[in-house]
Amino acid sequence: MKQVIAFADEFGNNSFKFSTESTHFIIASIIVNYDELDEFYNDVEKIRSKYFQTGEIKSSNVKDNHKRRLLILNELCKLKFNIYSVVVDKTKLYGEGFKYKKSFYKYLNGILYKELYKTFPKLELKVDEHGGNEFMLEFKEYVRQNHIRTLFEGSEFFVNKSDKELGVQVADFVAGTLGCIFDEHKKSDYSQQFLEILSGKIISINHFPKVYKINEYSESKADEFYSQAITDLSL
Repeated sequence: MKQVIAFADEFGNNSFKFSTESTHFIIASIIVNYDELDEFYNDVEKIRSKYFQTGEIKSSNVKDNHKRRLLILNELCKLKFNIYSVVVDKTKLYGEGFKYKKSFYKYLNGILYKELYKTFPKLELKVDEHGGNEFMLEFKEYVRQNHIRTLFEGSEFFVNKSDKELGVQVADFVAGTLGCIFDEHKKSDYSQQFLEILSGKIISINHFPKVYKINEYSESKADEFYSQAITDLSL
């Protein structure tokens, strides 16, 4: 398996005040092959200087300028990287524990950690330590406490400031764009276009809670002992 590096950032927060705050919490990971990293950095820097001059690539700097976001997305998606994302619909989380930041983050830390290291057993992960990225700092601590190197040989975890890490800046932009696709406060007539542009780069979007469409599994050709009720409950 190729050695890969991942850059991650987040969109949203743990608030359940959906009238004024985000309805979704999203983690976006940009996956790049190590042997293509120099080319990736060079190409990202060209896009950064073209659209952001001396500043960082940041989704918040584009805000609701959807046409500008489309231009930047189209250029970014020509580069060699893939996207793995966890998308949490907070409106469907009913457990009391989710209302507490520590519990909310710890549960999501477990999902992200398990999925990333299951998919990429040799992984170096870089995240942002700037500003309000509490989740990523919590995730760093979660990995420190739970990561067992003998099970995941070669895996490392690094935290880098985003103004010095172009990969994290791309993750920020992708996370914000996924917010524009899924979050009820950010959706627009451009959401479907954003998704279509990103779709060729997406390895997986892990939705939580998972939605099971039981009617897809109904069985019409079965013997006399078949029970649809048992099938539905099992699924």
